[in-house]
Amino acid sequence: MAIIKRPTETTDDLLASSAQNMRDFISIVRGYIDTPDGTKKIKFATNQMSRGLNNLINLSKYNVGKLKLNINGCTFNDIYSLIQDEIQSLAKTAGQIILLDTPKKLPDIAADVSYMSEVLYNLIDNAIKFSNPGAIIQVKIWSNTDHINVTVVDHGIGMSERTIGWAFSGPDEPQKSSTGIGLHISRIITKMHGGDISISSELNKGSKFTISIPTHKRAADQSMSASKPHIINNGHGWVKRHLTKEGNDND
Repeated sequence: MAIIKRPTETTDDLLASSAQNMRDFISIVRGYIDTPDGTKKIKFATNQMSRGLNNLINLSKYNVGKLKLNINGCTFNDIYSLIQDEIQSLAKTAGQIILLDTPKKLPDIAADVSYMSEVLYNLIDNAIKFSNPGAIIQVKIWSNTDHINVTVVDHGIGMSERTIGWAFSGPDEPQKSSTGIGLHISRIITKMHGGDISISSELNKGSKFTISIPTHKRAADQSMSASKPHIINNGHGWVKRHLTKEGNDND
C-alpha cells in the first residue's frame, strides 16, 4: 500500500517555485501576443502551463490522501495515444525526433490510463526540455515476466550524481534540481500502481529513465492479496476478468 505523506514546511518552497514558473509562462504568453506566429507559440506555452498545473494538483491531492486511481485493464498504446500528438508537437517545435520502439505483442497492464499518461508525458517532456535541437529521444518498451518497462533515453545535458539524488526529492527535501515536481509526482503515481521509476544519467551525456509497471495478471494478483485504499476500481472490473480468464485457463 502506498504511504500517504503529509505536507512539510518545504512544501511552501515548492509551491513558491511552481508559482514562479506559472508566472513566467504567463509572461511568455503576453510576449507572444503581437508576434507573427504568436497563436502557435501561445498554444505551446499554455499546454505546458496546463501540464504544470496538473502536477501541482496531483501532488496536492496526494498530500491530503485524495489521489485515487481508477484501475482498468489496458495496453501501452492506450496510454501513449493520449499524449502522442502533444508529444510529437513538442518535439517538432524543439527540432527533435521521438523514436518509439515497441514490440508487436505486449502483455496488458492494469493502470489508470489518465494518470499513467501524465507520467509518460512528464518523462518525455523532460527529455525534450534538456536536449538540444536535432536530438533524438528514444522511447523503448519491453516486457519481462511480470512487468512492462518503458525507457526514455535522451542525449542531452545529463545530470551529476548529486543532482540524481535530488531528482525525485519533491517537497520532502529542498528542491535543488531543475526538474521541478514532474519527476516527483510521476514516481508517486507509478509506485501507487505497484511499479517504480529508476534513473541513470551522466553529466553532458544524457539520461535514461525507466518506468516499470506490473502486468495485468501481476497487478490483479497483488490486488486480491492486499487492501489498496488508493484504488477506487479494483473489484468488479479488471480483477473479475482476470479471475475469469484464470479459471478458464485451468479448465
